[in-house]
Parts: sequence; C-alpha cells; structure tokens
Amino acid sequence: MPTDPWTIELIPTERILPNEEHDEARLLEVLASMTRSGRWTAPIALERASLAVMDGHHRLAAARRLSLPRVPCVLLDYAQVDVQTRRPEFSVDAARIVARSLARQLYPPKTTRHIFSRPLPVCSIEIATLLSSPIRPGCWSGSGSGVPISGTSSGAPGVGASGMTG
Repeated sequence: MPTDPWTIELIPTERILPNEEHDEARLLEVLASMTRSGRWTAPIALERASLAVMDGHHRLAAARRLSLPRVPCVLLDYAQVDVQTRRPEFSVDAARIVARSLARQLYPPKTTRHIFSRPLPVCSIEIATLLSSPIRPGCWSGSGSGVPISGTSSGAPGVGASGMTG
C-alpha cells in the first residue's frame, strides 16, 4: 500500500540538506518561539530523494542549534510542488535547487518560494522528546523513510508550513 506523501516522518537532522542560507535574526525568532512553546509545530518539507529543504531552512537551523538528532519532516517530490524565485538575479528550478543542496552551494536567504498543492500537516511534539529520543538503528533506511508520526493538515492552502515560515 503506498504511503501518503503528506505523512510526517522523523528524519535525522544530519542528513537534511539546506539550499539557502538562513537569516540570523529570523533564526533567533524561531528559537524564541520554540522555547516559549516547548514544541515543534511545523514539519520541514524535503525533496524525497535528496532530502533537500523545500520549506523550513530556519527550522532546520534551529534544530541544529538545539542539537536535535531528528526532526519532523514531510517528504515530497517536485512533481507535487511548484517553485519560484524571490530574487530576479537567480534562476531556480527543481534540478538547480537539488544540485546546489548536494554541492553545498547555498542561495541567499529567502531566494526560493515553494508552493504546495495543499497545506503541509501540522504537528505538536515536545522539543524535550526530540532531544531525548536518539535515532534507533533501522528507523531511517536512507531512502527517505523515517519514523512516521501522526499529523493533520491545517493552515493556508498552498503556502508554506502552517503558519510558520522559515
């Protein structure tokens, strides 16, 4: 039976590939929000094959700052997602984004805008749980499959991750 591509999975943070730099001020806002709530509320959207970030660079930076071993993610294909540039000096498409991720050649912050066909699911996981839950052997196969967790779709249709940008 095929897996719902909008299922939230816990993916090892070290395997996730950014393709944009993050803005330090925005990172501090995301960290403050996480500290206040004590919860992770929006999954990072990743390209399934490469684990390149589609939406969630600031959340990924926050996870790394907090030394989280794994984070909630949604694994998608570019066939399900449109992408636009926010900076006219950069031409972006799926192949260029994945190539830059793999080569560790980061775009400036907020260069790409990914448009989803439906809202990303939301989640509510205690940060302490993510900190204290080491990755068990077998939880991640390297093909993108991680530990499925439950989530529900909510938020503005077709735009970013349910109320949290970054």
